[in-house]
Amino acid sequence: MSSYNYNKGGSDIYKVDITSEGVKSTKIVDCSPRDQYFSIAMNKSNLFWLNGSQIYVADVKENTIENCRLLFSGMSGSNSLTLGADNKLYYCSGYLFSTDINTGKSEALGLLNYSPTGDICFYKKDLYMAAYQGIVKINVKEPNKSTLHIPLPANMSLYGIVSVSTGVRKNTVYGLANSGAQTNIIEFDMANQKMVGVVGTLPYNVLDAASMVEDGSILGIELDRVDINQDCASANLANVDVVTAPHLEDFTYTLNGVTNSTGKFVGLSKGQYTLSITSASDSYTTTVDVPEVNLIKPVYNWQIRNQLCETLGEINFSTPEQNSTYQLRYDGKLYPLNSTFTNLSSVRPYHFEIVNKYGCKVDEQDIVVGQDKCQIKFDKVDVVQQCDAFHKGVISILTKPHSAAYTYTLNNTINSSTGVFKDLAAGAYPVKITSDEDVFENTVIVPDYKQLQPNFSFTKVNPACANKGAIQFNAFAGSDNYKIKFKNDVFPYDYKFTNLEVGNYHFVVLSKEGCLIDEYDVALIYEPCPIIISNIETIQECNVLGKGFIRIDCPPIPETYTFTLNNAVSNSTGVFNLLKPGSYNIEVKASGGAPAAYRTVIVPDYSLTKPITIVNAKNPVCDLTGEISFLIGNHSADYNIRYNGVVYPGNYIFSGLYEGNYTFSILKLNGCIVDELDVALETEACNDISFPTAFSPNSDNINDSFKAKEGSRAFNFQLQIFDRRGVIVFSSNKLYDAWNGDYKGAPLPVGVYFWTASFTTQENKKIIKKGSVTLIR
Repeated sequence: MSSYNYNKGGSDIYKVDITSEGVKSTKIVDCSPRDQYFSIAMNKSNLFWLNGSQIYVADVKENTIENCRLLFSGMSGSNSLTLGADNKLYYCSGYLFSTDINTGKSEALGLLNYSPTGDICFYKKDLYMAAYQGIVKINVKEPNKSTLHIPLPANMSLYGIVSVSTGVRKNTVYGLANSGAQTNIIEFDMANQKMVGVVGTLPYNVLDAASMVEDGSILGIELDRVDINQDCASANLANVDVVTAPHLEDFTYTLNGVTNSTGKFVGLSKGQYTLSITSASDSYTTTVDVPEVNLIKPVYNWQIRNQLCETLGEINFSTPEQNSTYQLRYDGKLYPLNSTFTNLSSVRPYHFEIVNKYGCKVDEQDIVVGQDKCQIKFDKVDVVQQCDAFHKGVISILTKPHSAAYTYTLNNTINSSTGVFKDLAAGAYPVKITSDEDVFENTVIVPDYKQLQPNFSFTKVNPACANKGAIQFNAFAGSDNYKIKFKNDVFPYDYKFTNLEVGNYHFVVLSKEGCLIDEYDVALIYEPCPIIISNIETIQECNVLGKGFIRIDCPPIPETYTFTLNNAVSNSTGVFNLLKPGSYNIEVKASGGAPAAYRTVIVPDYSLTKPITIVNAKNPVCDLTGEISFLIGNHSADYNIRYNGVVYPGNYIFSGLYEGNYTFSILKLNGCIVDELDVALETEACNDISFPTAFSPNSDNINDSFKAKEGSRAFNFQLQIFDRRGVIVFSSNKLYDAWNGDYKGAPLPVGVYFWTASFTTQENKKIIKKGSVTLIR
């Protein structure tokens, strides 16, 4: 038994004896002190244990285990382990597993319907397991159909069960139940399916238990059967094989005085023989009757069905004998004499042996399966429209299943091993199927798929001026079964393609399944914009006097306008500058090619509309500079004056001027020129005012009036003339106003008159002069 030792961090192994005086345990010296012997199993030579996913083995001596070594790794984890008579370790958790201790081959036997609590063992060839519910009898072939053999109380949990030899030909199953720091050993009556009771207690907790008979072996002799077989090497002699239950001791077998340790006896004649089996603890004697044996052939026959095409041949054996004990041996396996062998080809002979019930060959046959002529198995021809090509067909020649190699020929020129021919135009095609044994010919029609397809049509709208083009395929009954592929995208059949530029557009009509049906190239041609002249303006040039410009306005279009004036000057702006007055012919074209538009425009004489300008010029006199001012139109403030590149208000007085020519430009308030004036200033002499001393108003054009003499210069001039009585007969504030000798429209008498003149000289001096003048008639 194994018990965990907390002091050393591993398990201890104990040898336990159940005697009439009680339970005795002896600690075993192990070869892996820190190992955990969690689940253990054994036979008379070795101890096996599971540690995680590894299986270890050691050699069992009297009170020691030696030569601890790893047996297999990578096993499934488990909390239970035992060894079967078939030299396989059995272990389980949720699944039942087995591993052959000689080959290491493992097998998952199936899912258990009970969970183990600690151990499993064999008892009389059956496998039992300690579970939470009690002792379970495991169905090795179908573990999920295991059954509860002995129920246990709910407060009892078995951590181990073990089958122990308790006498000759007798094994007893004990369970191990921990109770505190001790373990109770409980005896079970497996035959009557009940718990007997506690037979002893161990002073430690037991993890698991194992014994040399846990594989179902017994101490003593138990005859299982005696197999008698014919000695196939001798016609009338037999062999005897004595089979016993698994056992611990070595047996000696004696048959009519012939002794061996195997239980196998050969070359025996018909008769009765005495069989004795002895061991160290037991003996057994019985008689064996050996019957007469021979190599008599049975009555049998066979029929052959030859291979035909892909159907392989058959050989059918039959015999009229009822319940015949003879068998057929074929490919190392045995079959009833009434058997049929199928799937046989004609490439080789088939060897059969007839054997009797002892397995001895009594006859043999080498049978050849022939091959019948295989006709071409034509089925049908499918003609479909090709999916990846326009208006092409695909011929598929279909045959029934066959094993022979077929060659398919189209038009006597194209060969295929598949019977599929693609890229076929409309027409009649002779087809031929050829095999090594037969030829089949037919004619196939590929229809004109272009004629069969619907009448696809489309509507297009060319790009016109600023509007983009559009293309749409016209819907019809059934058009939902088609799609349109454009570039790499697929659209519904009646999808409207918009915002298209001038160019060629390629469309592919597809079936609903995506197969090519037809293709169309649609050209969109540009329709030019009509030429519309929305406005023509004739405007005076702003910076050049007397000239005008023409501005032609047309609505924006995605084309380039060309404007031509008088068939001579062209531009793309529609503006023509510096035009003299006159009549002009205008032509407007556009790059799209629409018909040109024509207009005639008059540029007026802008000099006829210039304002009336009065120039006030004051010449420089003596040391005084001159002045120039203007009275423009009705209101000088509506204009500006440009002089020497500088713009001044229209009522500006230009002063500080010397003798010379001065050029002025009259501007509108928007800065456009309306007139140009040249004003000349001359330097005047420093002349004072002087008057004549007499005058004669007689219309002889000589001294006809009284006024300042020519060349007089003055400002702020004021003149008064008095008669002798001091009456003012004439007055004026204008320097060159003349007195004609009248007073209130009537001539004054001849005589002397007196005058007074006040004025400012050109040198800005205020002067008052007085004098007299004689009126002569």
